Amino acid sequence: MSSLKMKNDVKYELIAPDGGWGHILNIGGILMVGFTVVPISSFALIFGPYLSTFYDEISATTTVYSVFSTSFYATGLLANFLFLKLSFRKVAVMGALIYCFGSFASIFVFNLQFLVFSYGILQGIGTGLIVPAVIVATNEYFDHRKMVVFAVCQAVVALLSMIYPGFTRLMLDNFGFRGTQAIFAALSLHTILGALTLQPVKWHMKKVLLNKGEHTTGSTSYSSTLNEMESHQLLDSNASEKSFDNKEKHFQSLESLTNCHKATPQENRKGCFLQNLFDLSILKEATYWNIAVGLSLCITSEMNLMALMPIFLSNVGFTDNEITLLMTIYFMSDLITKIIISVITLFWKFKSRYVFLGNIAITVALRIVFTEINLYWWTIVLTAFLGSSRCIIQLSHPMVLAELYPKQFSSAYSLCMVFTGISSIIMGSIMGLVKYKTQSDAMVLHVLTFVCLFCAITWTLELLYKRFVFKNVKK
Repeated sequence: MSSLKMKNDVKYELIAPDGGWGHILNIGGILMVGFTVVPISSFALIFGPYLSTFYDEISATTTVYSVFSTSFYATGLLANFLFLKLSFRKVAVMGALIYCFGSFASIFVFNLQFLVFSYGILQGIGTGLIVPAVIVATNEYFDHRKMVVFAVCQAVVALLSMIYPGFTRLMLDNFGFRGTQAIFAALSLHTILGALTLQPVKWHMKKVLLNKGEHTTGSTSYSSTLNEMESHQLLDSNASEKSFDNKEKHFQSLESLTNCHKATPQENRKGCFLQNLFDLSILKEATYWNIAVGLSLCITSEMNLMALMPIFLSNVGFTDNEITLLMTIYFMSDLITKIIISVITLFWKFKSRYVFLGNIAITVALRIVFTEINLYWWTIVLTAFLGSSRCIIQLSHPMVLAELYPKQFSSAYSLCMVFTGISSIIMGSIMGLVKYKTQSDAMVLHVLTFVCLFCAITWTLELLYKRFVFKNVKK
């Protein structure tokens, strides 16, 4: 991020700090993600045995987790709108308060419906506000070091994920599930502290002197016009922090703004609102639909697998200590893979979509073997590979969209979150139906594997079509 400022006919460029307070912001981001997203992996360990006394454990866990995922991803719509009106710090604080309220409420759970509300809805909405705020803040504070910062933050989060299963088991053995949830709720208060570190980036921008002739302008250049708009905001001492933080993200196209003024008053209000929220033009592309549906299905599948894995392992005969060890290996593999990828990306550039597709194809084979073969050492090895697969899915997911839609990333990512929310609802219903009809945990996992296979097939067909058919038609 950068903008221009003039003083006494001398031009300065205000650039992202790429450090400084940004490092404090990263610590705050790790606190927020570490105490909202990471504890999801322990949900089945905490509430699974309690839910099993009233309901089928797999079905109940799937229901709560599906509602959580839907609330989380659907809140992307709300977050995108709030960024138009509020700074990312205010959005993060709002999300932290909602999450903490839901976390404390979950201590007093007395039936499935209450847990769906406290954990699935409240904590899901809170997480859905926190995560976009952290991503937007980090994106604005860093420019050249952005990839390194994201990699380091995700590595720390992966380390926390590796520690959580053992920590959860220790708390359960000593305090029971309500006491454990009370401890997790107390830890969630750190999210409020983390949210307060998301200071407006304009407070920490670096001023760089420009030599004459370095800055060129053009009458039809959007980037030049955007810089001028940002410059006016910086010169206005009374401008609110939100106007600067969100200018670049939400004014994606001057052409869309021009079209708004050409519309009738009623159309103008509806059209401008939608255009400020999203650039809906990407929905006209069949490629985006294929990518968004594939990504949403794979993310939903991966998140549900993580939540159901402890229950599945318990039902096939593994002890609590063995399950804790396996989950630790799962997250340790995730962490190690993140570190390896972080090093590789420093020296080698690759297409994220191809990496994602290749990983999904391998993941399908690994999951089938994991579900059908339950020998101890086989399960340890397969769990490690599945942890690496999880890492690649998480890292490649936003990079695929950023690679294909760099100028429309905000809209592409937000709409993909909507797709993921919808897929969470559909997948939750399908898994519940399969469990009810077959009474088989393995069949539920096979459903999660099938949706990944569906993504691999549709993506491969699209790439082959573009490689052979579309290329020949174009000639």
